[in-house]
Amino acid sequence: MKIGKRTWRTKQGKISAGKRDRGKVQTFQERKEEKIKNIQIRMREKALMTEQSELKRQQRLKMEKKQKEKVKKVELQGKKKARLSKALKKASKRIKKQVQQAAEQTPV
Repeated sequence: MKIGKRTWRTKQGKISAGKRDRGKVQTFQERKEEKIKNIQIRMREKALMTEQSELKRQQRLKMEKKQKEKVKKVELQGKKKARLSKALKKASKRIKKQVQQAAEQTPV
């Protein structure tokens, strides 16, 4: 009786594969153990993948945090520059007024 492409099951329930493993006969217990082993391997791979994705997520969060800090620094620098330029403008106006007053007061 045929099961898959190359696997045949005999009347005793034993499986014999195609040309590759012609001499090999698997018992029910062996098949069960192989299935369990495959499941364990899959679970381990899944755990590794979740661990890696968690690490990636943490790295991404770290990078986002750094980026936000950079943006904050730039914004603060911009505010400081704006304040400085405003102060410079006021000071230059004040100096101009003082020069003008001094020019008016001194007789020519």
